[in-house]
Amino acid sequence: MGQDLNLVKSKARSHGRFKRKLIVGIDPGTTCGLAVLDLDSRPILIESSKGTTRETVIHKISEVGDAIIVASDVSPPPDFVRKVASSLNAIIFAPEAAIESTEKHLIVQDYAAQHGIKSLDPHSHDALAAALKAFRNYSVKFKQVEASVRTLGKQVPLDEAKALVARGYTIKRALDL
Repeated sequence: MGQDLNLVKSKARSHGRFKRKLIVGIDPGTTCGLAVLDLDSRPILIESSKGTTRETVIHKISEVGDAIIVASDVSPPPDFVRKVASSLNAIIFAPEAAIESTEKHLIVQDYAAQHGIKSLDPHSHDALAAALKAFRNYSVKFKQVEASVRTLGKQVPLDEAKALVARGYTIKRALDL
């Protein structure tokens, strides 16, 4: 891969007593693509590797935070994605139909330019497209959580509230816990 974003792994793996919440895109196969973003869509880890096992993927994700959403770029999601999500107790995100290559290219191209990502192989590219599509799906709810926290002046861990809302909690209930 051109630019391995392993270097993005922050030493601060958690915020206080809470683990950083993550959106994960996975492109399984002989070469497995993995893209890990925080809930503000900042890149945490983007890579691909040959012969990667589910256990290795789960370990890499767990090292950098707590996966809330595990995403695929195809529908239905492959068993590999389902099993990783299940092991991490995460929500599975799959588009209604496979993401077209043109859409993947546009999503990833803009994101890569914004975040200084020079080049991606096809596997990490597809994993990143899946993670970004999932983020876009939840971004309106995440913004509503942020707005509610500001309006109400609540002192709540924002990522925790966003994670609860992604899991189906109402914003009010997420902020009251």
